[in-house]
Amino acid sequence: MESMALTAQQVAQYRLDGYVCPVPVMTSPKALGLRRRLEAVEARQGRRLVAVQRSRAFLLFKWLDDLIRDPRVLDPVEQLRMRGAEQPARGGRIVRAPND
Repeated sequence: MESMALTAQQVAQYRLDGYVCPVPVMTSPKALGLRRRLEAVEARQGRRLVAVQRSRAFLLFKWLDDLIRDPRVLDPVEQLRMRGAEQPARGGRIVRAPND
């Protein structure tokens, strides 16, 4: 797995807006595979994840734990923290777009 560095423009966007996107950390097929794993969990339980499952979801799902420890995800976060960005990303919540 190859790590990646944020550009100065991305860091500036984070400081201004509190987020930066896009930060490409995986291929579309890989993202779709992870999404399908989440959807399979939701299908088995007959509903979307409830709040307690979304908070620190990496403790429930090994595949999510692997994702948040991937250098392609961690390195940009650490880069922001090392540069003293005011709102470093943290946590492990699964957040979906409102219409998703």
